[in-house]
Formats: sequence, structure tokens, C-alpha cells
Amino acid sequence: MGNCGEKPASQITDGDPGTTVSRQEVLAQLERILASPDFASAPKSRRFLQHVVEAGLADRDEEVSQQAIASKVLNRGTEFDPVSDPAVRMLASRVRRALRSYFLARGAGESVEIVLPKGTYRPRFQRPVPPTDRREPSAEDSSEIWPRILVMPFRNLTDDAACDYLAQGLAAELAIELSQHRETEILLGVGEEDPRNGEAAAGYEVRGTFTQNGKDVRVSVQVLRVARRQVVWGQSWSMPVPGPERGSFLGELVSSLAAMIAGNAVWWPGTCGSDFRSRRLLAMAPTKR
Repeated sequence: MGNCGEKPASQITDGDPGTTVSRQEVLAQLERILASPDFASAPKSRRFLQHVVEAGLADRDEEVSQQAIASKVLNRGTEFDPVSDPAVRMLASRVRRALRSYFLARGAGESVEIVLPKGTYRPRFQRPVPPTDRREPSAEDSSEIWPRILVMPFRNLTDDAACDYLAQGLAAELAIELSQHRETEILLGVGEEDPRNGEAAAGYEVRGTFTQNGKDVRVSVQVLRVARRQVVWGQSWSMPVPGPERGSFLGELVSSLAAMIAGNAVWWPGTCGSDFRSRRLLAMAPTKR
């Protein structure tokens, strides 16, 4: 794209000169994101992100409207009606989730973040913001870094290959949902034997399995205290058969698990009140079958 109208030097994200991000840095970060698995296999998401980033850098607000995105990204004609057709909104939601997933895992620690705030299709370019309200571990918990949680990839122990996708997706969605809670710092594990899991120095791990009992597929989730290899919480559910009900179940499961795990974060290092808090939050989970 041409340089006409583009900011030649930088984008200021919040008025603080210390957060200046150069155009070259943004484009280099965009290239890395587009090459990541979440985007490399999703051509519409790639086109969407590339379009809105380039439009944002050039201050072309008219190109980040639903009508413009529908035309230039989805090849829709003038008949596109953003009121009745949610195509752009749905694609934007997928891109937001993919960006969050990228910066939780592969892009963690990189110097530039590309964020697509809700309610707009104009991206924001910023430096990573370090947590400011994280509680330091006490001497009692000196062997742990808390509240840092490592969400490990869920394991599919069934004979159904379709559950591979569900297991991977459930762990990623849970990590993304947990990242919305200010009480916790979330990391996404990369594999059972990968040494990077240990380098994360997490205080807790979330692990899950898909198992089969006859025709019944069960989802089991455990939370472990890493230093002691102690299971502090665990539960399992029978998953509905494939169909709309299964999708609703998994979405509800992710939300309730995130609420339970993040909610108990303030209690696990100690003991006072933990039983009451756990019972209250478990009532939010899908019915155990």
C-alpha cells in the first residue's frame, strides 16, 4: 500500500511517549502473527487482520467500517447489510480470540501487541502492559509463583480422532477465558515433555482428559499445586452427543471452569474460607452427569 496518509514514524497508543510503537515494528509483528498457526490456516482472518492493521496505520477510518471490510475482505457487494448479516462481526470475534490466543502462547513476551478492542474494527498497537496488582508469594509459598497458572493441552484418550480437536480447543479457550480475570496470570502449555513448561515456574497447573466409557465421552479437569504435585480440585462431566447441545455444553463448561479457578485463586495459597468459596463456585458449573 502507498504511503499517502500514513503516519511516517509511529503510533501513540495512550498519550505516553514511552508507549510509542513504530510503523516498522507493527508491520513486523503483523508478519509474525499472520505466519502463526491460528492465522496461517484461516485465510479470512488473515485478510481481515492485514486489512484493518494497514488501514489503522494509514488513519483510513472509512476502511474499517463493516461495509468496507465486507467488500475488501469478504468480497461482498453493495447488497451487504450489516444490520441483518453478522458476517463481519463474527469474523472480528474470531480474530479477537485468535489474537488473544497468540499473545498467550507463541507471542508471549514480544515487544508489540496488536489488539482489536470490542466495539471497533480499528486495531490498537501497544507495548505489553505488565501486571501491577499481582500479589507476591509469601515465604510459605516461596517455591511457587502465584497466581500464575499453566493450562496444559488436554489429552484425548478416546478412539475418536474428532476429540483431538475438541481437547486442543477446550484448553485454548479456557486459557483465553481465564486471561480475562485480573486475579491470575495465565500461560498455555506446549506439550507434556516440553522443558518450557517447567521454565514457566507456575504455581498451579490445569490438566484435562477426554476418556471413553462405552458410548459415553467424559471430560475430566484437575487443578494441581505444582510444588507438591497435589490435586487441589477435580471434576468430570459426561459430554453430550455431537450437535448444538455439545457446543453449548462446552461453552458453558469453559465459562464456569474459569470462574471457579480464578475465583479460588485468592484462597488456594491459604486455607481460610476455601471450602465455602469452592462450593459456591462449583454450583455455577454444568450439572455433573
